Amino acid sequence: MNDSGSTSTGETQEEPAKTTLASRPPPSKTRTPTTGPHERFFNPLSDSDEDADVNQHHCSALYPGCQFKGYQTNGDKKYEVEVRLREVNLAQSYLCGDLLIRGLTTEYPELITCFDAEVIGDRYNFETGKWKTTRSIDLQHWRRFGAFAGVEQQDYKHDPKRSDHMFMRWKEQFLVPDHRVDALKGGASFAGFYYICFQRDTGHIDGLYYHTQSEMYQRLVLKRVPERKFGTYDFR
Repeated sequence: MNDSGSTSTGETQEEPAKTTLASRPPPSKTRTPTTGPHERFFNPLSDSDEDADVNQHHCSALYPGCQFKGYQTNGDKKYEVEVRLREVNLAQSYLCGDLLIRGLTTEYPELITCFDAEVIGDRYNFETGKWKTTRSIDLQHWRRFGAFAGVEQQDYKHDPKRSDHMFMRWKEQFLVPDHRVDALKGGASFAGFYYICFQRDTGHIDGLYYHTQSEMYQRLVLKRVPERKFGTYDFR
């Protein structure tokens, strides 16, 4: 989600009751992995069998119901963000979830979008090949993640099942609860996508939002919510 235009009036407004993702039911609109043609660049890994222990370790880091809290920056603005994963299918290099952002527009003090994610590895590689990107744009963004230096040294090969870092692209698809809304007043947009780097050991997510008509390098910073607080955690 991106604020491509300022909607702030400087006036103090009564703060509405905050929504959390913990108690929200899954969205009714069906989502499926995007498995269309994707030309392979950057020498991605070949398909191979992985042992159960490695796969179990991988799955333990991201799973349905997993929650993250943090913020997104746009210039000198900072917006509170909460993410909850709904489906995790790492065998298909896919996951999806909900992203809640607060204060982005005056029309929608709280916005929730559903997103699909492509996990870089066997099925998807580091070159996006869509959403008005180029190889150069991809590299400019991926190189802002410190962990990507090791990927370049390995000729752009990356195995998320054996690495402490997982690279993804998150693409927001529709608003909740009304998936028919495809445009927002005040310059806000969810037409772009996020470059994502997730570190399993720390539970941290670092992301960069990209859209051709948005400010470059808007940063998304998230930290996993401790499991003991799932179902009752409320951000205030």
